[in-house]
Amino acid sequence: MDTSSYLSRRERVILAHLALPVTLNQIAMSLFVSRNTVKTQCRSIYRKLEVNDRDSAVRVGRERGLLADDPIEDDEDVEVVQQRDHTSTR
Repeated sequence: MDTSSYLSRRERVILAHLALPVTLNQIAMSLFVSRNTVKTQCRSIYRKLEVNDRDSAVRVGRERGLLADDPIEDDEDVEVVQQRDHTSTR
C-alpha cells in the first residue's frame, strides 16, 4: 500500500463523521474547528483515498477497514452533533 493512502488520526475522525448524516458545519462545530479546516481535511482524505466525493470516501473507507462495514445507525451520535450545533449559537 502506498504511504500516501494512509490517513492521519484526525482524518480518520473526519471520515467517521462523513459517514453520519450531518453537514460539514456540524462536523466542524462538534470538533471545535472551522468549516474550512474540515473542508481541507476532506480534500486530503479524498486525495489519499483517490475519490472525488463524500459517498465514495465512505465506501472506500469501509472497503479498506477504516470504517465499520455497516452504516452507523445510532441516532445518539447524530443527536450529540446536532445539540452542539444548537448550543453553540446561543
